[in-house]
This record gives sequence, C-alpha cells and structure tokens, in this order.
Amino acid sequence: MSLAQAAEWFATNTYIADSRKFCVLIFSHYSTVRDGAALVEDLTDALSKHNTIPDRIIITTDQPREDGTTRIDKILRLPPIPFSQFYSAYTSRWKRLSMDTLISGEPSVEGAIRLAREISNQRRGAQILVTGSIHLIGGALDILRPLP
Repeated sequence: MSLAQAAEWFATNTYIADSRKFCVLIFSHYSTVRDGAALVEDLTDALSKHNTIPDRIIITTDQPREDGTTRIDKILRLPPIPFSQFYSAYTSRWKRLSMDTLISGEPSVEGAIRLAREISNQRRGAQILVTGSIHLIGGALDILRPLP
C-alpha cells in the first residue's frame, strides 16, 4: 500500500462528523533505495489532501524493542547513523512541511507505541497512524499482537 493510500484509508476510517480526535503519526523509513525526505513530502501532501494533519509526530527506527531484542526470524536493517542524526533529518523535513506539529523521537517501535498510548490517555483518546517502513509496521504488529 502506498503512503497516499494509507493516508486516504486513515482519513476515511477515522472521520467522525463534527468531531476531531487528536491525531498521532508514528513514522520511520530507512532505505538505501528510496528517498525518505520525498516520502515525508508525499505523506504530508496526502494527509493534507484528506484534511488529516497530525497533531503529534513520533519519529522512530525499525528497532522493535526498547531492550534491543528481536524475534529470531526477524531481519533488521537500522540506519548506519546514530538515532539523533536520523531523528534530526526527519524532524527538520517535517517542520518545513507542518510547522505547528509537535515532533518527538523514540529509538524503538515499542517506545513509540508507549508514547502514543500515553498521549492518547492524556487526550482521552487519539487516532494513531503507524506508517512508513514495512519493518516499522511489522514491529508494531509484533508489539500490539504478541505471539502466545
């Protein structure tokens, strides 16, 4: 699914007439082939088109767990740069495109989900979109739906 399709799906499935819930975006993308900055622009355009601008963005990596563990069958590719540089690169791009959005960084998917839950609890609910990397989505599913 493309980011534009994900944005459309999210906007369509979270729309509530005459009401707007707080919107949190969890995003990560690292690739030696695709341009992450261009993906950020595409996602911002798609969310704007559907009138779904995130109130909060959480930048993360594809590292599933805070303690660094992964499933034995999981192939993990992390950026070859420190998280602070990875986070700064995406933060500066998001800030140019969506100046009012508060941006946070969490070096693991588990940490990003924990922060999103805290935000949702503080706001008495939130709509949360997790998108960017297929490895991010897989990590999020592993955390949200652990194997027995």
